[in-house]
Amino acid sequence: MKKDLLIFTYADKNYDFFVVPYIYFALNSNPDCFVEVAVEDINTFITNNSEAIEKLKGLYGANFLIRQSNALSKYPNATPNVIRFIEEPINTSKYVYIGDIDLLIFENIKSVHLDYINKYGLPFSNIIRDSSVSNPRLTGLHFCQFDRMYPLPDISDLDLKLLNDEHVLYLIMKRKGFMVPDSFRERPECGIHLSLSRDSLGRYTGTRDSNFKVEKSAKWPVETYKERFLKSITDEKFKEIYFLLPYEFRLIHMTLESVITDKSRLLHRTAVSHMVDKRLMFDEVLIAKDDLYKSRANALQESDTTTASHITTTMNLLWPNNIDIWYKKMWLAFSTGRQDLALECFLHILDLPKGYDFLKDSKILEKKVKFINENIILKNKLASFENIEPQNDNDIVFLCGGGHSGTTLMLAVLDSNNSIQSIPHETGVFHRNKNDKKVIEEISKWKVKYNISATVDKYVEKTPVHGAHIERILKLYPKSKVIFMVRDGRDATLSEMKRLGNYDDAIKSWLKINTKASHFFNDSRVLVVKYEDLVSDLKSTCLKVCDFLGVNYSESMLTYYENQRTWWDKEVKKADSSKELVGENHKVNRNWQINQPIFKSKNNWKESMTEEQKKLFKTKANHMLISLGYAQDELW
Repeated sequence: MKKDLLIFTYADKNYDFFVVPYIYFALNSNPDCFVEVAVEDINTFITNNSEAIEKLKGLYGANFLIRQSNALSKYPNATPNVIRFIEEPINTSKYVYIGDIDLLIFENIKSVHLDYINKYGLPFSNIIRDSSVSNPRLTGLHFCQFDRMYPLPDISDLDLKLLNDEHVLYLIMKRKGFMVPDSFRERPECGIHLSLSRDSLGRYTGTRDSNFKVEKSAKWPVETYKERFLKSITDEKFKEIYFLLPYEFRLIHMTLESVITDKSRLLHRTAVSHMVDKRLMFDEVLIAKDDLYKSRANALQESDTTTASHITTTMNLLWPNNIDIWYKKMWLAFSTGRQDLALECFLHILDLPKGYDFLKDSKILEKKVKFINENIILKNKLASFENIEPQNDNDIVFLCGGGHSGTTLMLAVLDSNNSIQSIPHETGVFHRNKNDKKVIEEISKWKVKYNISATVDKYVEKTPVHGAHIERILKLYPKSKVIFMVRDGRDATLSEMKRLGNYDDAIKSWLKINTKASHFFNDSRVLVVKYEDLVSDLKSTCLKVCDFLGVNYSESMLTYYENQRTWWDKEVKKADSSKELVGENHKVNRNWQINQPIFKSKNNWKESMTEEQKKLFKTKANHMLISLGYAQDELW
């Protein structure tokens, strides 16, 4: 059956180790599409990847095709980058997406790009990089109607050896009679681009440059898709195929994982220790560490910091886990004004066993207070080494959850039990403070600051975003309890959109906090409460919560609204309906809500959710909706 979307690209021999993972990630995120990849040498490719291809067939059936490129023989002088734009697919479809082979796709391509096309009235989804230059270019991520791209126009007059590939794409679309406005600047990547010509962390120039230069540069764009990547590596389907993927890809994938999990320094030291052939780096057959120490000392005595730096770098490559060598490299970096290098050395030392103790004994922490305070990553890393003992407080309850999931209502209900007292203020202590010591200092003052009665068994602090910090809460307060509120994402996002003003942001917010919190749903110290249960069966929910907290149930919890509260405003009044629910107006609205009987607001999405919103939600967050038990599939 013909698919609506064809994802199409090309890979030469230098990049064909990306082909199988490219197809896997494309189909995993776009199960209703067809993927076609042309390669430089199909016979060699199949020989090298036969097992992985068979596994792909087992996972996705006949929804992909890997074949020999036809454009190579038709345009023998064309550069590899331009082939994907001048190669005509064998399969047809309503839409075509042409992207980089080294892109791990994590979005529903058709949904994302059609949203842009429909919203802005575009002939296709792409942007012009700079229309003022003589050879304007589109970008390499291109989505359009199939018949607006194919058949290709006559390009026999183009020098495909000299022309930039993105300029060729520009000329193709121009000749087809379609072009996006110069002013349009929205370009969704829809995944993580593992460009081999970039440094993964953007610390220096890439391999395409003829000069190596340490400077801030383009890096792998991982921020948007961190959570999806981490989820992908635990997917059973991915585990099935991972060890069949080409070795080169697995190494690149490991690099990506190290970037996302902040383990890139460990990977560096491991690679230098065990993966690099040091015979190819040094001409000598014997290098004594003591001799290098002496040569370095002599160079410094003669004020030759350049030679001293070269010697220290040699030592660092030969003994990458030696703290003293890292320290000497850091000292030289400071003395030569290389603050960036000094920071990296600092962080490498802290990664190593007893590194923190070494730095403390060296007095460098006292001497470089200003430098430490100016580098938040280093400051937070050092703070984590302070001996913070877990606290014994067993009377604190942390109430959290996604926006508009009923945390405020739950706080008012709990406060109506004489055994429980609520803090009428969102402290945000874990969210705004990365220093564990300061968090503990602040929490230790709560009982006095909020006049917590000595007669209560528990007191509750409510900050919804603390749902993203449950691991840290339980680490510092292992005897505390956490109540996490969940709500049907379709209702929650529509409600939160009124405050955020953007539905896409509302989905991201709901998905992010529920994803982070879900890792702790099986912890005995965490109770997950559904908003829908709270509003439809208050008594049963209160009994469940009281049992979890170890306090007696009270009937007064059912009439919480009879005891007027002025937590967010001096009087109980409705918010100004003519204004947005932000700032003071949002506080007024919350204060009014906690003094009202329960309004059974659930399944509103069935009447309020537009088809466009449904499509966007299914694309971005339906997996979490299913995980929380609000849906079984996408058929809603």
